[in-house]
Amino acid sequence: MCCKSYSIVSELTSAGFKNVKVKVLHEYDLKCYGTPEIEKIKKEADALMLNKISKYEKEIKELKDRVNAAETETALIKATGMNSPEMIAVKKEVCELRQDNRRLSKQVEDSVDRMRKAGVI
Repeated sequence: MCCKSYSIVSELTSAGFKNVKVKVLHEYDLKCYGTPEIEKIKKEADALMLNKISKYEKEIKELKDRVNAAETETALIKATGMNSPEMIAVKKEVCELRQDNRRLSKQVEDSVDRMRKAGVI
């Protein structure tokens, strides 16, 4: 019976219960205890386990809610950032600057070609 009580203690400890007090019931004790007492002990252990399970389920739900909120916020920031009036204005300005850059590049190229033909370069 000693081995069984030890395995129960280790199971409870590995399940997250700390400072668990388990009464070791030897064969002599079993004769002294009746079935109602044993059932009472089992019910207490079950209640402790259910409390622990419900605590972790609540914690998991809260963490999932926080993850969903963060993902939603990130998606909104990305969506508004790319389509905001400021971003549209910046994209338009970048496009205009690129066109100006192409025109200036063409002018410089034409000037260099004219100088070569004139023999300056």
